[in-house]
Amino acid sequence: MVRALLERVPMLTGLVSSRQRLDLEGECEFQVHPLPTPNAQHLTPERLLHFASVQMFVDRAQAVRPDFQVTKSNVESVAMLCDRLEGIPLAIELAAPRVQVMSPSQMLSQLEHRFDFLRSRRRDTTERHRTLHVAIEWSYRLLSPDTQQFFARLSVFRGGWTVEAAEEVCDEPKALDYLERLRECSLILAQDQGGAMRFRMLETLREFGTNRLTPEERRIVRVKHAAYYHALAQNVGQWTIGGGPLKWFERIEAAYDNVRDALTWTSESDPEMCLRLATALWQFWNTRGSSDGYAWLERGVKSGVGTPDVRAWALHGMASIVINWADDYAVARSLLDEIIPVARTLTDKHLLALLLSDLGEVDEAEGDFVSALMHHEEALAIFRDMGDLSGTSLVLKALGALAVHEGNYATAQAFFEESLDLMRQSGGSGGAHALALRELGRLSVIQGDYLRATAQLEEALELYRQRNSMMGIRSVLHSLGRSALGQGDYQRATERLQESVILARESGFVPGIAGALCDLALTALRQEDEGRASSLYLESLQLSLSKDHIRGVVDALEGLGKAVGERAAARAARLFGAAETMRDKYRYPLWAADRADYDHYKVVIGGR
Repeated sequence: MVRALLERVPMLTGLVSSRQRLDLEGECEFQVHPLPTPNAQHLTPERLLHFASVQMFVDRAQAVRPDFQVTKSNVESVAMLCDRLEGIPLAIELAAPRVQVMSPSQMLSQLEHRFDFLRSRRRDTTERHRTLHVAIEWSYRLLSPDTQQFFARLSVFRGGWTVEAAEEVCDEPKALDYLERLRECSLILAQDQGGAMRFRMLETLREFGTNRLTPEERRIVRVKHAAYYHALAQNVGQWTIGGGPLKWFERIEAAYDNVRDALTWTSESDPEMCLRLATALWQFWNTRGSSDGYAWLERGVKSGVGTPDVRAWALHGMASIVINWADDYAVARSLLDEIIPVARTLTDKHLLALLLSDLGEVDEAEGDFVSALMHHEEALAIFRDMGDLSGTSLVLKALGALAVHEGNYATAQAFFEESLDLMRQSGGSGGAHALALRELGRLSVIQGDYLRATAQLEEALELYRQRNSMMGIRSVLHSLGRSALGQGDYQRATERLQESVILARESGFVPGIAGALCDLALTALRQEDEGRASSLYLESLQLSLSKDHIRGVVDALEGLGKAVGERAAARAARLFGAAETMRDKYRYPLWAADRADYDHYKVVIGGR
């Protein structure tokens, strides 16, 4: 009919609504996506009504119950309901009339069985729109048997997938053709993400597809799904130590819903695969700061499955996450003491070197610099013997940090520069490269060379942002805040330090929160806001005390001494004295850039 009309009336333009293209010459496709849905958090009734899905729900609800309104008491339930209905107009049409007999919160519980719940009792509704199940089935039956089977297998994916993943998991070489057909029929969505096309399926359609598989078919496709994402995770692990291409990190980030689902399924059906998958992801979690990484590794280790080398890598991953994100050195030492003797019996010397370097970091944090140096040097010897440039670079960075801790800045500078040079030789442009630049920048801040520090840190920040490394971004923002503070740019310092605090709070990294709060307090003090400075120092002190973070306690005590120095000299003297005692006991040097400031306040206090 449309073709005949266009032939007879050449200037005619037709607007056609359909679940698939008509495939006529000159046809232009405009995809109609589901209605926008709200995030259920922090919404008022007024803001919620800006979303088209909510507007439609309220309109259809008021058609059967005129007094229905979005209120403070039901705003969260209405938001969650529209979100769970995925903005599908038919689903909203079918759900809204139920407000006659159910509240929105009661409807939410019914969506566990959405196909039974979403039914219409209106007599004038066409048969294929009478239930959501029938509406989907109508489109499903238009597919060929092979495409139907492919569609059902796609239901194993969560969040989204690529063509390659569909080929492998669904065991279908014609995956691209079938995906094109399914997209044309509006059964899947396609989106270009970072230069790669990804596909996804609405949860409603995913549930329909799952129900089309037999239990055995579901098990087979689940096994393939877990194997595919394990292989992908192993590729990530191969690249991350040397800071290789970002694409592997990005692929795991994009596929993380699938990875988490594979972990959940294998934890019950194949614990050994679950452990291997979790172990392959340790560096991803360590870089991203994902809160569930440690829990998955611990669960796998406690299951008692896995070969000694896999278990050793899992324990190493747990120790690294604890060191970098929880700052719980007692737990880290316990893990390392358990696994290093086992690692010495394995052929994987790369793992042993990493474990020894981790142990060196724990030694340093606990003030045992002699043991720290011994363990780092043993790790360095192993990496050099293997010809591992990236591993050598990482240990040189650790030795540089140790030298900074002891106040040996020239030695630290040499270590950091050699670390950066080796990383460049190895072709690394990612995490390890950023790490070396970050440490050089921090050393420049400590020495008061703020212009140089800013250049080094900005370069490191860009590399960390490319990798979406929250730990690295947080740390560099803190150092940039210190650099801006040293240059007297208080607005810039406040902005950078506040960003660092936010990231540290999101990850629960107490030393990061406490350290940035101390520097925010110093920024306030430089602007003669003693009240705000005291409040921030106290908050920092309480956080550091809660985690026995000695360095943080020292910094906060000195800061409080500065804040009260001109008003209460006796109290300030006690605070400085306590901090100085702890500095001497734990061998925490005063940074060169802070010496003048420290001496100034001691003179002020002494004079009063």
